[in-house]
This record gives sequence, C-alpha cells and structure tokens, in this order.
Amino acid sequence: MDIVTSIADRFVPFEVKCQDTPITPARLKGRCRRGYVITQRWEDFRRIPVMKPGKHSKEPQEENSAIGEVVAIPAPIACYWMSE
Repeated sequence: MDIVTSIADRFVPFEVKCQDTPITPARLKGRCRRGYVITQRWEDFRRIPVMKPGKHSKEPQEENSAIGEVVAIPAPIACYWMSE
C-alpha cells in the first residue's frame, strides 16, 4: 500500500504501479479486500478481483473464489480525482 486517504469517513488504500505492464491479480500481493491501483496504462482501467492468498494463476478463476476487488485507475484520472 503506497497511499492511504480518507473518503467519507473511511480509509481507502491506493497502490501505485508505474511499470508499463498489465495489472493482474498475481501482481497485487497485498491483503486488502477493497482499494485502488494507480496505473500508467489506460488499458488497465477496470475492476480486478482479489483472490485468496496462494490462489493466483493465469487460469480463469471461479467467481466465488474472489474475496474482494480493486479498481485500476490510470494516473491522470487518479490525480484529477485526488485533487478535488
């Protein structure tokens, strides 16, 4: 977790990934069930399931094996949102 902010009386974690590689569940090694990932790539703008520790693979996962989700947000949108 790189940034933590307060939104509507709750803490929200942000992870920053600046590499020009796709964001996958396997690259998210934290234990947060909800949060955001700030990315360099516009193509990563999507929801990403958070899987149980040790359950990351390149194969599609069953929906019920996800324990949460993070939202990947391109850096320009995240900067605009955080400036508000």
